[in-house]
Amino acid sequence: VMVEYEQNKQKLLSLEQENRILSNELTKLREDHIITSSKLTSTIQSLNITRNESELAIQQAQQSLVDKQTNYNALMIAMNKIQTIESENGQIKSENVYMKQQNEMLQEEIRRLSSNKMMFNDKIVNSESELKKIQIQAQNEINRLNGKIIELE
Repeated sequence: VMVEYEQNKQKLLSLEQENRILSNELTKLREDHIITSSKLTSTIQSLNITRNESELAIQQAQQSLVDKQTNYNALMIAMNKIQTIESENGQIKSENVYMKQQNEMLQEEIRRLSSNKMMFNDKIVNSESELKKIQIQAQNEINRLNGKIIELE
């Protein structure tokens, strides 16, 4: 019973350590999620700025036939920027989805570990209770045998 008690105690310590590690990883994932969200917001703002620049370039191209080629080049650059930013935006969205999935998996693992911790706590309490019963029975047996020894002397 003592061995089982010690084993359960070690398992509980191990689970608590694993829980701390997962909590730290979850905190890191949350921080990464905040950074990724910030990048996404920045990218969207940049995309809006680039779109505004692109619209301005289109207007300038329509107003000036003399600078037609220059404005066309500026438009192409802006469109390339938009494509690049939209591509980055898609990448960031994908990363965000992945981070959310990782977060959910870690949350589920934490719930599972918490459940295991409660189960091991119950086993420890039961083991301690059983140990006390055995100790009382052993003491009663010692007292009984001591009584017989005294009677036999």
